[in-house]
Amino acid sequence: MAKATGVSTKTISFVYDFTVNTGAISTIQMGVWIPAGSVVQFGVAQVVTALVGATATIAIGWTGNTGALVAATAVASWSDDAVLEGVDLIVAMVKVTAIQQLAVTIATAELTAGRFFYTCQYIEYSEV
Repeated sequence: MAKATGVSTKTISFVYDFTVNTGAISTIQMGVWIPAGSVVQFGVAQVVTALVGATATIAIGWTGNTGALVAATAVASWSDDAVLEGVDLIVAMVKVTAIQQLAVTIATAELTAGRFFYTCQYIEYSEV
């Protein structure tokens, strides 16, 4: 029986802050990366300051799959102290086929305020 080597669990986080990242309708690259071949186990957003923006939606993912981790979710769900699980990764874990930078996508209306933390845990296989 072959033994798996080079397997590790890692956690990455970023902070979205309206005062730093702006609230324009766009996809905002957050500067944290998930390596190719990794499997995302779970992710969670913790809202610090409510997101504000009429009919805005917010998603978390990466270019080509903007809602991979949190599907487009109405701004009303991003209230003070809210915790958003996003996509149920226990049921359908996400395999990252190419290195991906996490991104926040704002759609339908601009944000005018808000701040949240996002953290995800993934399994990295060094021999994929």
